[in-house]
Amino acid sequence: MDPTTITREIDLDTPVDDLWTRVSDPDQLATWLGDSVDLDLRAGGTGVVVDDGVVRHVLVEEISTARRLSFTWWEPGDPSTASRVVFAVGSNADGGSRLTITETLDDTAPRVVARAAASKMRWEVRALSLWVCVMAAALVR
Repeated sequence: MDPTTITREIDLDTPVDDLWTRVSDPDQLATWLGDSVDLDLRAGGTGVVVDDGVVRHVLVEEISTARRLSFTWWEPGDPSTASRVVFAVGSNADGGSRLTITETLDDTAPRVVARAAASKMRWEVRALSLWVCVMAAALVR
């Protein structure tokens, strides 16, 4: 059985560099990724994300000038919760930016289907939170 992959794209009316800052700066990432985010955002860096009471340990795999961030995260004590997340920032056809979020769940057991559905909903909420942050920043300008 193949791993389960969840992909979410969000187009934003903001410059690519501004969106990349929201993804690659720990303080900015903390405004939309979870309730609490403490990350060392460099390859090999570690940290913790708490979202809706769920604690996840994080190992950063890559953060590149090509506007790509990837990490593995998991709930402590439960390796079956491990998944790989990739954020890719680029431009969209309207002159704004696009964030593509891809999460690959390592576990292929049948219970992953339910976990994938819950994870997809959490990415929808995170994407909405990111949109709110971008819109609020545009209003302040």
